[in-house]
Amino acid sequence: MPTELINEKQMRVAGWLMRSLINCHSGPDQKITSDQILHKIRNNGLKMDGGQLREIIGHIRRNDLCAPGFILSDNTGYWYSENVDEMEKVSESEISRALNILKNFKPLRRRVKHLKNQKEAIL
Repeated sequence: MPTELINEKQMRVAGWLMRSLINCHSGPDQKITSDQILHKIRNNGLKMDGGQLREIIGHIRRNDLCAPGFILSDNTGYWYSENVDEMEKVSESEISRALNILKNFKPLRRRVKHLKNQKEAIL
């Protein structure tokens, strides 16, 4: 699968972020939050928001750039891990989240279609 393109600024941040996670935030007891990451990025003179940060982290993950480890996260922060048990635990949680999103998708689309039909009927 080809690497998805991100811009030069995002590549610099990705490199810094991978080094920082591997060297300083290696394990669930050494998590770093999005706000802390963004604060450090901004202190280095770069403008970035949470969406851009998630895009960079997604790029790193999708392209497996931290092999042999992986950037893991939960609702309290991000960390780097090479621990298979940690990876499996987070993977199971991600699968559960994805399945719940898919379960909600059909009723949501049905509701949107219904409301659009009602709106068109009024016009």
